[in-house]
Amino acid sequence: IRGPVGTRVVLSLKRKGQDPIQVTLQRRQIHVRSATSKMLADKVGYIRIRFFGEDTGAEFQQAAKQVIDQGARALVLDVRNNGGGYVKASLDVVANFVDKGSLVVSVVNHRVERNESHRADRSGQMRLPLVVLVNRFSASASEITAGALKDLGVATLVGETTFGKASVQSLHELSDGGALKYTIAHYLTPSGRDIHRQGIEPGIQLEAEPSNKLGGQEDTQLKAALNHLRKQMAGTPPG
Repeated sequence: IRGPVGTRVVLSLKRKGQDPIQVTLQRRQIHVRSATSKMLADKVGYIRIRFFGEDTGAEFQQAAKQVIDQGARALVLDVRNNGGGYVKASLDVVANFVDKGSLVVSVVNHRVERNESHRADRSGQMRLPLVVLVNRFSASASEITAGALKDLGVATLVGETTFGKASVQSLHELSDGGALKYTIAHYLTPSGRDIHRQGIEPGIQLEAEPSNKLGGQEDTQLKAALNHLRKQMAGTPPG
């Protein structure tokens, strides 16, 4: 159904027990925000990143500003079910919490002596208690973000062990119209860990219950994150 903006497309819809109906839609450019936020109880700001896109850095800052302006004393960053995206977007998010020059991720291939360091390009101003929510579907750029914030001592991770996708891949087009996709390097967390096929283990492990709805009242992982942050804000040792 894709096509030029402004043109129309006719869809035939069939519902159970009913005759098909036709609906005409006008094609438009639709922007889905990657980062959203809301204020929770006890002055805890909740920020969810659904994917790491071109605008995620700016959208994250906007979302964070909303809850900080409302007096947030701690933050929950939710990257559950986030399959990743642009590495640059991950760097932009992490830079809000660390000092300029902090190592965020390394790209390495020991066979060809490749070792690239990606560091925060500015010093962040968000120095609040922080929990990052992760699960088995948090992958790639989500793991870069969570791994950096964990290794740099900025955040506690709560949830399930992440997916374990830390490969850098390239696509080579073939003459017959096919293509070959192959791994050219791996991402390493700031501590030098290769989490490919291993994932990142959270400090507070908790599987989601069947009733879990991300960010909702029945979200058991979020409840655990809030309990951890309350102890931090109260000045008692989390545990």
